[in-house]
Amino acid sequence: MTARREFMEWAGLGEDVPIENSIVNKTIESAQVRVEGYHFDIRKHLVEYDDVVNNPTQNYLRRTA
Repeated sequence: MTARREFMEWAGLGEDVPIENSIVNKTIESAQVRVEGYHFDIRKHLVEYDDVVNNPTQNYLRRTA
């Protein structure tokens, strides 16, 4: 049994009851902002990489057309 489940049972709360606490909410929000920033950076670098790879291909296709 997990610590969360043990706590929920001890507190008499069902699994469908949301946990509302300002510290928990701020921690989750902070983690979400960090994860979204990380994924944004990955997408940004992927677009930059795609531009670098695509440029020679476009040049080749213009010369052969």
